[in-house]
Amino acid sequence: MSNVYQPKRKELAKVKVVSTQTYSQNRDKYKFIGSVQRGYTAFVTTQRNNQTGKCTFIDDTSALTKKTKNDVVKFFSNRDNRNKGVVYLVVEKTKAKNKSQPRT
Repeated sequence: MSNVYQPKRKELAKVKVVSTQTYSQNRDKYKFIGSVQRGYTAFVTTQRNNQTGKCTFIDDTSALTKKTKNDVVKFFSNRDNRNKGVVYLVVEKTKAKNKSQPRT
């Protein structure tokens, strides 16, 4: 099992399911974890490589939390998303805390 999808990781509990359009508009806000394609919903893959046009396998969806799996199913079963073939799994980036401020 890959490092990203180890069981009981706090990062996995915060995974959100977003469309490609939402991710592309907010790349600075989200950290990419993986993607799930409509035809291959049992696999979590990387983004397509621009040079080869292929994705690489990360892990199967059984490593995801139940909430995340339900969100993926809900996304693909929504009528508005019928023509969308990929959903992205992302985590919000954490902002670095400024430690240079003096204590009072």
